[in-house]
Amino acid sequence: MENIARGILSQAEGFKKDGNDAFRKGDIEGAIGLYTSGLDSLPLNSSKEESARFTLLSSTLLSNRAMCRLKLTERASNGNASNGSSSNKRKQLQNECIDDCTLALQRLDSIRDGTASTNSVSESEKNGLRSKILYRRAKALSLSLPSLEMENDATMINEDEVESNLNAAAKDLLQLLSFDVNNREAASLLRKVRESHARLGGGMGRSRISRALDALRSAGASAVAVMADGNEINDVQSAMTRQPTPQEECLPHLRLLQACLAEEVASTAQEIGRRGGAPILLPIARDRQQCQHARIA
Repeated sequence: MENIARGILSQAEGFKKDGNDAFRKGDIEGAIGLYTSGLDSLPLNSSKEESARFTLLSSTLLSNRAMCRLKLTERASNGNASNGSSSNKRKQLQNECIDDCTLALQRLDSIRDGTASTNSVSESEKNGLRSKILYRRAKALSLSLPSLEMENDATMINEDEVESNLNAAAKDLLQLLSFDVNNREAASLLRKVRESHARLGGGMGRSRISRALDALRSAGASAVAVMADGNEINDVQSAMTRQPTPQEECLPHLRLLQACLAEEVASTAQEIGRRGGAPILLPIARDRQQCQHARIA
């Protein structure tokens, strides 16, 4: 049984070596195929003594395949972003890279202490591999960042997705740096992610502004305009026992925009303009002014 296990490991290691050679030669697709063959050659179930080494090699092969897919994602990102098929291909490669990293981490975490001494996996080995996987996943997540060209065209940005990926990338990098404190690549990428997050937020949350405008836009001009006169519900009990009207649902979003403008006028106004907020908010301002003049009269 031990000889069989050694033969399986030797075969999988051979696929890994050939995959590494192909990667170094620039044959990324070929390397992906070889790493996949290595994964397919490893048994899903094995004895306790064999499990640790099989699992470590499986995690390594997944990490290496993720690196290949990361390279292909970067190539696709440097291509024509406005091309629909290219964009879809890039997204697919990015997701495959992230999925490989996630599965690699899950398998790495499944390695428990207490395996036979000849097959045990040290913490140093696990942390070395974990560092690579976390960095690769964070790098793939950071490739969601919009280019300058995309930032100037709001229709090309899914802000919620970008923000979620930035948060996930930062979490991976912080975890990596918690045990690999001298990793310069990770520290540099974390700075880039944080700078991008700050730019996305405009100092106080660009995504919140965008979501507020989207909500107001969805509510429709008539629903939003009714709020211009500042009417609110005075019957608290009624408000608690019935569903809010579309006009009432608009209030929190208007208040959020008002608070953002009060905190930072220039950047918020710029963001509202870029997100197409002027056609929504200008009629409200005009109606508000008319209501005030009517009251004075």
